[in-house]
Amino acid sequence: MNRLTITITQMVLLLAGCQSVLGTGRPWQHTVELDTTQISVNFENIDLEEALKQIMKQAQRQILYNPDQVKDRQVSCSLQRKPLHVVLNELLAKFDLAYQEMSGGQIVVVKREPVIWSISGYVLDASTGQPLPFANVQIDSTTLGTASDLNGYFKLNNLPEETEALMVRYIGYSQLRIAVSPEAACSVLSIKLKREILKGEEVQVIAWRALLSTHTQEQSTEMTLSPARINNISTLGEFNVIQAIAWIPGVSGVNDGFSGLSVRGGTDNQNLILYEGIQIYKTDHLFGLVSGINSDAVHGIQFYRGGFPAQYGGRTSSILLLNGNGFESQPNQVSGGINVLSLNASADLNLSDKVSLSFSVRRSYIDQVNTGVYDKLFNYISQLDEDVTTPGGGRLIAGEKADLYSFYYDVNAKLSIRATSSDRVAFTVVRGHDFLDQSTEMQEGDRQGQMYVTRSYTDVAQWGNTGSSVGWRHQFSEKSSLSLTAALSRYTSQSEDGFSHQQGETLLKDIENVIDEASLKIDNTFAWKENLQFAWGAHATENKLTYHHVVNDTLRSFDDIDRATSWVGYGQTVMKPWTSLTLTTGLRATWYSPTKVFFTEPRFSMALQLASQVKITGAYSHHY
Repeated sequence: MNRLTITITQMVLLLAGCQSVLGTGRPWQHTVELDTTQISVNFENIDLEEALKQIMKQAQRQILYNPDQVKDRQVSCSLQRKPLHVVLNELLAKFDLAYQEMSGGQIVVVKREPVIWSISGYVLDASTGQPLPFANVQIDSTTLGTASDLNGYFKLNNLPEETEALMVRYIGYSQLRIAVSPEAACSVLSIKLKREILKGEEVQVIAWRALLSTHTQEQSTEMTLSPARINNISTLGEFNVIQAIAWIPGVSGVNDGFSGLSVRGGTDNQNLILYEGIQIYKTDHLFGLVSGINSDAVHGIQFYRGGFPAQYGGRTSSILLLNGNGFESQPNQVSGGINVLSLNASADLNLSDKVSLSFSVRRSYIDQVNTGVYDKLFNYISQLDEDVTTPGGGRLIAGEKADLYSFYYDVNAKLSIRATSSDRVAFTVVRGHDFLDQSTEMQEGDRQGQMYVTRSYTDVAQWGNTGSSVGWRHQFSEKSSLSLTAALSRYTSQSEDGFSHQQGETLLKDIENVIDEASLKIDNTFAWKENLQFAWGAHATENKLTYHHVVNDTLRSFDDIDRATSWVGYGQTVMKPWTSLTLTTGLRATWYSPTKVFFTEPRFSMALQLASQVKITGAYSHHY
């Protein structure tokens, strides 16, 4: 057989070997025969081709290779009585080469393809087992990474072969380094982080900036907060989620000391707040001094101050997503507390190995125990003056009797079911209520006391949020997932305002305002590659606005009920053309029934990581 024939035969076998290698994904796998065949080599700066010839002669096995792949490569190796596969791995691995044993007994040397693998898992609180949403999961010593979702789940696709460890970080918790290998690709990791303990004066040194964490891979204007650190910010003894967000650049409270957000100059009602898919319309208690969101019932906070993902719309200033306590089999925990305004209690109970219940309840007690706090707060808010000046410049002697009365409460409950390893179901209920009675009774007369008139003023208001939701999440694979959420929410505001006169004159106005919302949402995600991810979905929402205005219990001066339905479809892509650049593009289309018009909202954002502490971000979006 001439040299040309041998070369052609070698190339055919090499191509067959390459196809076999690509099929297995692990070109260094070997058979039992390669274990039983033992040889000894002692090479000192010789050509790789010459080394292979000596191995063929000693092992009496045919080794086929492409001469272009082995030429000009020097090897040094000394091994005594080692299996043939050990010797081949030692020689070839240094040159990104591998081997494959053919069915006829030949050994084919091929270029080793990098092993591309994926890994997924959950990031959890080590003490409670609660999922940690939006935790940063990065490949150690790189900027490549992702973030866990609302259920603490994360996935990293197309990991390079040399990946050895992941760094997991979450604000308020100690970071953790996890060793990984391709063998772990078939399992779902359970990564448990311990709460970080701050000592000495460090709490005051870090200030509020430590509350914030920029998402590693999502929108340029997306930020996450840790409830573990929010508890360091309090107002009147109440931990305040809203005021913690007000520390973010571009965000401020509507007034100093009050709950409510003004994002980039917007008003408070231009912010969309969702708790487990339930829309929250009112976020304060007690004149706005106390947050209407109980931090004990919040386990994850995601905040967008612009450049919203295509999934969200209907607001122009910001999106605030609140995730309730989750699921995981851990010891039952019950806690409670008291401050200058309220009592609170919470519990995390495991009903079985797959079902858990979390609930939190809070109620003020200033209506039951007269501490004087309420009167001081009322005077601070209303800035009452004891003397009243009449429009004509005269003075009235006024004796005012006021029994100020107020209370608030809220309840949050979440039932979590781990139906299968790929399915999670959650039932959530929220209820918040305020009652405020500022009614007064006043005696009026002139300076000579010749006439006294008793006038009663009625000023009673109550308002609150009520909602429920059911959510189902299915993980098809490490690349694809689906979420289905159905939610009902209601905001009610009622007030009685008027006066009654001693001489029989009476005016009493009853106003009721109710907002009802029912929504159904389906959201899908698919990570085709590590640098290309897709999200799409459809939402249907129906709103009903009810307004009643009654005077003196008989005259219905205004009565109106309005309905509106919106249908939404959206799509979004997240691309990473380079490891330091993330581009997010999306389109949201909404059909609104009152106008019978389609509204389209394009979205675009970018984030360029110049250094570990330097990032350039930008976003463009159109909102209705």
